[in-house]
Amino acid sequence: MDDGHAMLQVDSSSSVSKSGLDALDALDALDVRDAFERFEQFAHFFHELLDGPDPLREADCRESYREYVPSHYKHLFQPGKSGLSNRQLTWLRRLTPLLNLPPGTTILDMGGGYGFDSIFLASCGYEMVFCELTSHHIGVCELLKRRWEQEFGPLDLRCVLARRSSGHAERVQATCEAIGKVNAVVLDEVAHHIEPVEDVFSLCASVLPKDGKIFLLEPNFWNFGTQAFFFRRRGFRTVEPRVDEDTGEAYLYGNEHLRTHGRWKQLAEQAGFRLCDTSYIVPYFMHSQPAYHARWRAVAQKIPVFKSLAATHLTLHFEKE
Repeated sequence: MDDGHAMLQVDSSSSVSKSGLDALDALDALDVRDAFERFEQFAHFFHELLDGPDPLREADCRESYREYVPSHYKHLFQPGKSGLSNRQLTWLRRLTPLLNLPPGTTILDMGGGYGFDSIFLASCGYEMVFCELTSHHIGVCELLKRRWEQEFGPLDLRCVLARRSSGHAERVQATCEAIGKVNAVVLDEVAHHIEPVEDVFSLCASVLPKDGKIFLLEPNFWNFGTQAFFFRRRGFRTVEPRVDEDTGEAYLYGNEHLRTHGRWKQLAEQAGFRLCDTSYIVPYFMHSQPAYHARWRAVAQKIPVFKSLAATHLTLHFEKE
């Protein structure tokens, strides 16, 4: 692996087993141990930060955001019994295909929430463009970025504030100009909130060059537990009208509007993308690094019927034709 990627070489004395490498066959550009170390550092830092007193008091956002983000995310960053927790290991596994990209790749984190994915990926050497629809999300992300930089040094991460653009060609153009050209787009559980969902693939097509990549991270439609979880939250109502709290504009919101693997593939193809690969994440009994690397997990995630039903999440990798 001498292609110029920044990595730690795995030698015969490595504590990462051969089966572990097989289980992470998508992870080439960033070494397995390096990925774990970076993610452990990331999780530990935000656990300490968000568990502290009023961690977002200096964020340029509404008070409700200052209260919500720490209360919601500090549990996600809670450490497991032997390092990373099950939820954190699942998070890392879902991002694994992106770590195949060479450092320096420009990645758009579209609808990136509060910037956690962007900060982690920027810490891995990627040039991140974080895009969100409200100044409150931007304000939180910028504060979290500053806190990280105070501890670990500069991140290549810039924030772009977009406006809802469905039916507004001039807004789409303005958003594309603000984003600029990128090499890849990550959509981490955001596409099922966008209506009409075709808009998100059209925007990706506008900012990506030929062979540009989309990494679509979505819950698995065919997993019973996933469907039960979301059904309890929203019933059958997968699309609902809302009003933008900042502009007063009415818009449609995807209320956990999950779609099948085949439907995501169809939507991407309509926008000029082809499916390259799909990672199926089977998170059960994953409470440690050995469990993460278990041979049975690597095998299970390749059995057609089993992976389609047992995986809780998918990462679909598309390329622009």
